[in-house]
Amino acid sequence: MLGFNKIIDKRLFLETIGNDRSLLETVIALFEQQSESTLNGISLALIQSDRLAFERWVHDLKNIGRSIACQ
Repeated sequence: MLGFNKIIDKRLFLETIGNDRSLLETVIALFEQQSESTLNGISLALIQSDRLAFERWVHDLKNIGRSIACQ
């Protein structure tokens, strides 16, 4: 799955959620849901050569990543 092991600071992420496994499962599920539609938007923007849409979608993906301590 996109090499997330390389971009997520696991220590910081677990620290942030207080090592709560239930919360971890919820956060991962929400991330997958949100990032799927965002990645679809990025793909569509690339297909349509829509630079502004691409930039908006990439910005959204960056914000989603921040919520789970992505680097």
